[in-house]
Amino acid sequence: MIRIGISADLSPNGSIHQDTFIRAVKMAEENLKLKEKGFELIWENDFATVDGGRTAATNLSNKKVHAVVGHYASSAAKNALQIYANRIPVFLPAATADELTLDFKNAYWICGKDSDLATYIENDFLNKESHKLYIGHDNSTHGIALSSLIIEKLEVLTNISLSNTIEQANKIIYVGNYNSSILFIEEHELKSIDEIFFTDDLVRPELPKKLNNIDQKVVVFGYEHASQCKTAARINNQYYKKWTDYPLTYFLETYAALEIVVQLFSNQNDSNWDHVLKENIWKTCIGDVLFDTHGDANFKRFAKWSIENTQLVVVENYN
Repeated sequence: MIRIGISADLSPNGSIHQDTFIRAVKMAEENLKLKEKGFELIWENDFATVDGGRTAATNLSNKKVHAVVGHYASSAAKNALQIYANRIPVFLPAATADELTLDFKNAYWICGKDSDLATYIENDFLNKESHKLYIGHDNSTHGIALSSLIIEKLEVLTNISLSNTIEQANKIIYVGNYNSSILFIEEHELKSIDEIFFTDDLVRPELPKKLNNIDQKVVVFGYEHASQCKTAARINNQYYKKWTDYPLTYFLETYAALEIVVQLFSNQNDSNWDHVLKENIWKTCIGDVLFDTHGDANFKRFAKWSIENTQLVVVENYN
């Protein structure tokens, strides 16, 4: 029996991505016939926190799992990886901090990374008119890492003046999870601001309704819509038939992670997994995945979203 650790924030009213994660795992379990092929899923709640990541990883290690899929939050992932100590492969469908694959050789990305998103944001700002920009974050591992990279990219642009206060700025970039970002808007006076930029977590269909009482233009730098992934047509259609919509960010990445685990362990309990993972091309719903020496799949499916006429729509794709 091959045991797969499944971990993310599974708390009631927890992460905004909870349904996405659970649906992806359960659909993959059914479609890939995991039980019939001798795979067992071991679920652990990591609460998307530092301590939760450590506890979940300790529990999964004690249960002798062969691989892990999940740890959506970078803070939970970082501390979980310290516990796994390179003993098993860990597939990250949503945790995007660059340090994860740089510091841990058993971490494998199935999503984009913060530095690539920062470069996309830099390219978007290159041609903007001169303005004063405030950059904030929610003190999470992801928030600190991505905002630091954005500052590094934008502070050298001559058309941008970075401001230490909201009052002196006319535009804002805020990096944080969904709930923290909404709270930031609710708690701050934004009279001087004409445009607000969010990042990946805010690509949610409920965002326009949540922000319908503000006058500022809202833009989100995130990932492209799942329907744009042509190799995932079958999975997208199956999802649509069941939930009358397309999957949200990180669903396909989570499904793809489980596809790779099944291929890796289907023929043997492979103790040489690091070499095998980096020397082979893996067939998944998001296309062929090839990991580099750092475990980076170089998955760049970014998109720029905007609230237009009470809808969150894609205005530009970048990959």
